[in-house]
Amino acid sequence: MIVFNCSHAFAQFIEAQPATNAIRLVGQPAASDDPSDVIVAGLDAAPGSIQTWYAHRAQIGEQSCALVMEAETGYTMVFVDAPSNDAPAFLNAFATRLVNEMSFAAQNVGML
Repeated sequence: MIVFNCSHAFAQFIEAQPATNAIRLVGQPAASDDPSDVIVAGLDAAPGSIQTWYAHRAQIGEQSCALVMEAETGYTMVFVDAPSNDAPAFLNAFATRLVNEMSFAAQNVGML
């Protein structure tokens, strides 16, 4: 499971106007820094492993950028012109890029 620790700017950017009946993607911060304290909507039990990413929104000139960094390794991705208030589009772009980067890394070390 992937958990994004969002800055306030990113939380407003990704889910400024959620639908009234929809499950909110952005929740309250955990009680501690331990990722296992995260309350996940729709899950009865905490997942076995959690990968933590930090997410922030930055305005560079007229372009809105989303920056995400993996907490343990510091691996960072920058998304330029990320669509505002469109969580599915951002999550799709994130997952696509993460899978592509993992594939490229595996090719470089001769695993594929």
